[in-house]
Amino acid sequence: SEAGLRRVFTAASDDAIARQAGPTDVDGGECGGVLLLIDDVDSLFPPRGDDGASVTDRMVNTLLALLDGISGRSSRLLICATSSRIDKIDRALLRPGRFDTCVRVEALCAGDADEQVANEKEEEEEEEEE
Repeated sequence: SEAGLRRVFTAASDDAIARQAGPTDVDGGECGGVLLLIDDVDSLFPPRGDDGASVTDRMVNTLLALLDGISGRSSRLLICATSSRIDKIDRALLRPGRFDTCVRVEALCAGDADEQVANEKEEEEEEEEE
């Protein structure tokens, strides 16, 4: 439900992290962040319909609003999503400020995983330099 989705984001917010961490963790910079992993995002947030009235449409709209709220402020919340069907995800989720980085991972052979990670790291460093 939309309320459940909001609860997940609230629980993973910076304020919630600060409340759960001790003062030393927050002040000392030792407090880590939160990784929110949405597995099979395509099944939870498919493209919206024309009428905007369905439950899935409202879920997508809620997720978009929550993602927009995070991108405007500093956050220790990292949101990752997995999908085997990127064509079945609402396109608005892939716009900058939401899920802006897409990493395609094919079936890997021995040694390919290290190469894949190195390539992604190199691309990120090049983007940061720009």
